[in-house]
Amino acid sequence: MEQPPPKKIEAYEKMAWMLLRDLYRRFRKHEISHDAAKSIKAEIQGLFSRAETERLQLKGILYQGQESIRLAGERWETIVHSSLSMTDRELAETLLDIVSAMVGESVTAQAVRKSRPKMVMPKMS
Repeated sequence: MEQPPPKKIEAYEKMAWMLLRDLYRRFRKHEISHDAAKSIKAEIQGLFSRAETERLQLKGILYQGQESIRLAGERWETIVHSSLSMTDRELAETLLDIVSAMVGESVTAQAVRKSRPKMVMPKMS
């Protein structure tokens, strides 16, 4: 009787577990040689390692995105409270900073500041 994979594991972990289980079953039944089993196991381990690395990278990207949104939110709170006392230019530049923080990209904001376009913002009432 085949043992089921553990319940609380990621999909890629489950796949690696099932592949290794099948590999060991085939090896025990002498369907594949020791060298072939060793080679297949190394390939499974490599795929698992890459999946784990990509998962950790994605987790880091998501964390950075959440942090950017949090920081932009704090800036937004500031702008809501002080927008009446800001000049149009200060307001536009602060909004530019907020958007820049949200998307995690500052090159566009730097280019806009460098070109110093005339930013005309309607007066808020």
